[in-house]
Amino acid sequence: MKVAFLDRDGTIIVEPFDERVDSLEKLKLIPGAIRGMRLLVDHGFTLVMVTNQDSLGTTVFPHERFEKPHSRLLQILEREGIRFSRIFICPHTLADHCECRKPKTGLVREFLRQHPLDPSRCYVVGDRETDVQFGKNIGSKTIRLTADEVSEADYVTDSFLEACTYIVLVDRSADLDGPTS
Repeated sequence: MKVAFLDRDGTIIVEPFDERVDSLEKLKLIPGAIRGMRLLVDHGFTLVMVTNQDSLGTTVFPHERFEKPHSRLLQILEREGIRFSRIFICPHTLADHCECRKPKTGLVREFLRQHPLDPSRCYVVGDRETDVQFGKNIGSKTIRLTADEVSEADYVTDSFLEACTYIVLVDRSADLDGPTS
């Protein structure tokens, strides 16, 4: 199974200054996000969202303030033929020391058990080094969306569309270079 694990804030949607997309006014897609995800879907990739949402479900960040923009995002993407197979959300803060916050793998452990990954055909795309570490922890290739040149990611770009194009090109190259009957 070809899987693209995608972070949400800072990867698919612009992350606001306060790091919370808690209103429709703050919901802005990253340039090229729809085209990039459509490219992945058209090339047979399963999309899985994995996102940390600090303090979700608390008085600081109530569920209803998260749900409205999140639901709108999913509606916009669905109209474009883009659907996530699974969406994993960690509501904890770093100080909680939970097992599900990226870069830890607790959120996806059962999914990975049910769907063993082919590491050569799986990618984690995110804007933070914790996304890169998460990818390495699950045995996936990694792409970091940043203007920084320093990263442990397998590929670095500041363009979501370029990241998706890279995934498709590498996947097609692997198909061509693979064993033949």
